[in-house]
Amino acid sequence: MQTCLHCSIVACLSVLTLVPAQHSRASDIVLPPDTKFLFQLDLKEFGKTSIGTKLIELTAREAAREMETEGEQLLEKVNESLGFDPLQEIRTITLATSVLGNPERAFESGALVVQLGKTTGNLEGLMLALPGYDSKEHDDHTLHYVGEGSQTAVCSLFEEASGNHTLVLAREESQVLRMLESLGSVGTADSVALDDGVFARVQLFEIPLEEIREEPAANVLKLVKQASLTIRETDAKLMRVDLNIEAVKEKKAEQIRQLLTGATAAIGLFLDNVDELKDPELRKTAEDVLESLKVEREDSNVHLQFSFPTKVMKEVLREQADLEL
Repeated sequence: MQTCLHCSIVACLSVLTLVPAQHSRASDIVLPPDTKFLFQLDLKEFGKTSIGTKLIELTAREAAREMETEGEQLLEKVNESLGFDPLQEIRTITLATSVLGNPERAFESGALVVQLGKTTGNLEGLMLALPGYDSKEHDDHTLHYVGEGSQTAVCSLFEEASGNHTLVLAREESQVLRMLESLGSVGTADSVALDDGVFARVQLFEIPLEEIREEPAANVLKLVKQASLTIRETDAKLMRVDLNIEAVKEKKAEQIRQLLTGATAAIGLFLDNVDELKDPELRKTAEDVLESLKVEREDSNVHLQFSFPTKVMKEVLREQADLEL
């Protein structure tokens, strides 16, 4: 009985990170000043994409199969258990960390931030049934501890001035406290928000030069102060990627622009010699991507933009994640 209850609660809480949001656009997230890496996923925008729709359907179907129930019945049960409809309440998921280079250390030294709507439903009550649960008060916040042994986590709910809520989750208490402090200090720390249409964003606030020593990559990265990459779906068949590079100074930005422009032209010259592109369809895809590519510079910022077929991302997910999209 305890195992079934535990599994049911975990399933309900897991849905928070698997469904698209229908709520309003997410507000800015205020970050700790030493944040070095950021990943953001806007579930509302992702749910609108052709890939997002299929992934969500697949996830719901697999979850329903595991729990031996119908998909619609599962969502109804999840809504009842959580005390709110995650399709309406969840907005964005953000991972922020101060560690670069080591994915495992990055997660352990970072925090997961889930932006919700104006209700948290039964979330805090459900935590009581999780293994190893404990809690304590810290200033105006309640810290919740779950898990046992090395598999532990700390979380807390933060209420924004707008009445919306933010769930902060981390492996270490210190990371939750730092994020709560930043969320409460609007205007005194860096804040980030996704542009309309963007469903995913990766940002490096610091370049890990010590991790990349091979030339020519190391030579280029020495010129870069920070970089960000965003992805959006422009229609059901195309994804658009925007890469923004901030150089250490304007002169270096021009050097980077020249490199990217020259490299683009060079790649076009060598398409005929790439064995993998002998297939007409693959070659057409490569040519279309190159044709869409644009490189521009404004002051110390270099902007690169290109589009690629949505089917390419689907193929990658099929091969790397064994997903039937």
